[in-house]
Amino acid sequence: MRRQSFIVLAAVTAVVVIGAAVAVSIRDNDVQTAGDGGLMFPALYANANDIDQLVIKSSEGGTITMKQSGDRWVVAEKSDYPADFEKVRGTLLSLSQMRTVEPRTAKPELLARLELGDVDAKDSKSVAVTARKGGDTVADVLIGRWQATGQDQGMFVRRAGEDQSWLVKDGTTRPDKRVTQWLDRNIVNVDQRRVKSVTITHAGGDVVRIVKPNPAEGNYTLASKVPAGREPKAPHELETLASITDFLILDDVRPAKDLDFAKPAVKVQTVTYDGLVLNFEGVEKDDRFWVRVTPGEGDRDTALAAFIEANKGKETAEGRTAAQFKTSEEVTEQIAAIKAATDGWAYQLTDYKTDKIRMDTQGITQPPAAAEAKPQN
Repeated sequence: MRRQSFIVLAAVTAVVVIGAAVAVSIRDNDVQTAGDGGLMFPALYANANDIDQLVIKSSEGGTITMKQSGDRWVVAEKSDYPADFEKVRGTLLSLSQMRTVEPRTAKPELLARLELGDVDAKDSKSVAVTARKGGDTVADVLIGRWQATGQDQGMFVRRAGEDQSWLVKDGTTRPDKRVTQWLDRNIVNVDQRRVKSVTITHAGGDVVRIVKPNPAEGNYTLASKVPAGREPKAPHELETLASITDFLILDDVRPAKDLDFAKPAVKVQTVTYDGLVLNFEGVEKDDRFWVRVTPGEGDRDTALAAFIEANKGKETAEGRTAAQFKTSEEVTEQIAAIKAATDGWAYQLTDYKTDKIRMDTQGITQPPAAAEAKPQN
């Protein structure tokens, strides 16, 4: 696979990310000359496609190391899990276009007011960014406060090892400080309109199962046992279980081998009409819930072809649903892609998705509406 490149055309525009901050402006009386508008890091501008390491360091988030590994970028501190390539690309392009406007203070005691103090100092707000090519440092900068008011809008920065600070424009960026913000957070994205059934099985034996008999149906039904004195919750509550695989993203990740999945606390199986099966296994570890994802291939629903043919191209709810389904070949490709992305990893999901994966019978049912307290006389 072709190595990811940052610059395809000479006219690529950098992604500009501006962090919100309170405006501060400090100038020394003896430093009044304007900058020449030159590039802060001309070597980075000339070698952006050859950069193979990007390091972000802050007092708040510690050190985050992104590096080129084969055809992709990975995050070293997360066992080489894939990085968000667009974020890495945007940061390096932004730095490569950073141009000086004018010098600001060079007094060490004033740098912290521009959020340009030593990154290792307690409560430091500066962010150190280092770009390397084959072990050689191409750019090394501390990024401070964004000045949002007046004519001198821009970012305060200083090169590593120098006290002289600068106001810069073009290429202004304030990198994220938390390691999970640099991960490729996408796990799977399967539109819930493709979902035929979801079965949640708890280690203690409790089972929750929702089913929609055919894609033309509007609502899911609760097909698992309902305890005496209770009834299924409203259809929209059942439908949320079908959306587990819809834009499923991670909050954290770790190697699956570090966890024991021999006896999962919960298993979830999502089956689509077009033959995709997604299996989830969840375990507790150190008061955190981790999920392993395994794709598989199931049977295509026998009524699916007729439903697609009858609604293809229609500007109706049924037509939009029909457009979501995949061919058998596309399902096979999707399974391979999901397996390649998830194999060997365990994920901590968002609280919302975790709650759905751990849903039990008590949570998906309620006392009958007729059992509500009668109004008092």
